[in-house]
Amino acid sequence: QPVLLDGDEIRNAIRDPHTGHDSASRLVNAYRICRLAKLLADQGHIVIGATMSIYHEIHSWNRRNCQNYFEVWVEVGLDTLRKQDARNLYSRTQSGESKNVAGLDLDYERPLHPDLILTNNLPLRKPEELASELLEQSNQLEYKL
Repeated sequence: QPVLLDGDEIRNAIRDPHTGHDSASRLVNAYRICRLAKLLADQGHIVIGATMSIYHEIHSWNRRNCQNYFEVWVEVGLDTLRKQDARNLYSRTQSGESKNVAGLDLDYERPLHPDLILTNNLPLRKPEELASELLEQSNQLEYKL
């Protein structure tokens, strides 16, 4: 059974009071997640890292260090993110109440060579449709998800 490493859940589980959401802290957290993913993958697990990976440095590290690495970038436009803002991150940042939101006041580095780009703007695609596209692409590789 695959192991899901959700970025927010990992951050919550570790609860490091010195790791915020600024660029440097996000990089530290990203390394924690990718190293944990490698540890689990090296033990034979299929690992899904559901994170906002905003650094080329992390993408490169994963490609160099993780066997069978398959990078999926879910491309979502800013208008869609604002409309689907369940935690009010975008509206709070726009009003000045919050900061360090990727794509607004914090730069992010779009993946240079993702293995798959899934676009999901309004109207949102069904999860089953996105999963089907992912499986179709991954089946073309030497290994199976």
